[in-house]
Amino acid sequence: MTVQFDSNSNPYFDHENVRLTLIVNRDPEKDWQGDGAIYFRIQAYQQNGRLLPGAEFPLSTPEAAVGFLVKTSELISRCFFPQG
Repeated sequence: MTVQFDSNSNPYFDHENVRLTLIVNRDPEKDWQGDGAIYFRIQAYQQNGRLLPGAEFPLSTPEAAVGFLVKTSELISRCFFPQG
């Protein structure tokens, strides 16, 4: 996968029908958390190729970022290693 950049210079990856974006360049007026955090955004593509609005998770601290990755990994691991 190659990192690409959107019109606001935020890095993203497209993977199949999903776009994963780190929102690092946000207009302060649109910073809904109000602390200048980096956000992780997940969006899906419609069949016509347009992006749907996506969910955003604030990565306000390194601990928040690691916690997000751990929980995401736990969910994915349940697909391959079902809990008994």
